[in-house]
Amino acid sequence: MKRIQLNIIKATDRLRGIPNKFSIENLESLFEELVQHERNGCQNAERIVENLREIAELLIWGDQHNHIFFDYFLEKQMLQHFIKVLFQARDNVICVQIIQTLSMLVANVSNELSIYYIFSGNHINNMIRHEFDFYDDEV
Repeated sequence: MKRIQLNIIKATDRLRGIPNKFSIENLESLFEELVQHERNGCQNAERIVENLREIAELLIWGDQHNHIFFDYFLEKQMLQHFIKVLFQARDNVICVQIIQTLSMLVANVSNELSIYYIFSGNHINNMIRHEFDFYDDEV
């Protein structure tokens, strides 16, 4: 059922002919890019930070306007990918962005099931296990 809704939204976006920042296709593209960074050892810190920031923006927008965005987030288990990127990150700026992304989601997502997902599955516990550089003021 969710896949059908997702396909309907994609088709509607294409029919409009308007490149839409707040489209499910954009979220898919950002996720695919994040997975590529993950596979390549998280070497492009600047792009990863921007990617995470944009994903957070879309998820918060989706929580307020279209639940399909968060459904996609759940379906692709994006939080697990965030944690993988965190543990691969060589640059503290990526770690800081992941903390900020999760903070923004917790502060701005209003759907109870979405909040439940963020706090379940040991995602936060896995994040806490990471050895952050607390000598960096940004962390």
